Amino acid sequence: MLLKKFALILLVIFTILACEEDKIIVPHQNESINKIVLNCTSLDSTESINIEYPLSKEITPPKLRANTTYTTRLYTYNVLADTIHDVTPQIELKKEANQFFYTPRSTSISVEYKDVDANEQPVGLETTLITTSVTQTQIEIQLIHHPVKSVDNNTISNPSAVGGTTDFKFELDLTIE
Repeated sequence: MLLKKFALILLVIFTILACEEDKIIVPHQNESINKIVLNCTSLDSTESINIEYPLSKEITPPKLRANTTYTTRLYTYNVLADTIHDVTPQIELKKEANQFFYTPRSTSISVEYKDVDANEQPVGLETTLITTSVTQTQIEIQLIHHPVKSVDNNTISNPSAVGGTTDFKFELDLTIE
């Protein structure tokens, strides 16, 4: 009888211990980027324009001026139902592991890198955007994670040269007047 009570007590103890909450460690996952804002400021500082993707229905698409040089800053966000998380600081911390590419769909636009990582390789959060003539066009912005930045043909509009994985690829509509 004493043995049965002891076995019952052990069974209850093991059952209680088995029901404790497991501590699960989830590895860090890259955040989803589903919104970008490209801030364009003319060199003469007379205008600052935000170009967003996706474009909100309430916002009129912005217009850039022809024959103008802009400094740009790209901001990346993970937008959920009730929160907006700025992912840009994470990309800044891991500049060596990330590179943005800008592929204009018109010769009326050119883009040049302004920022580099610790190895003097391009990043693309900051660029110079130059407009030349009046047009309606697009520019594709793509983020590559773990690119091989040191390849010879690594240019701002050639993401296929560096390998890696695409974190996002968005097309921004541009009007140049």
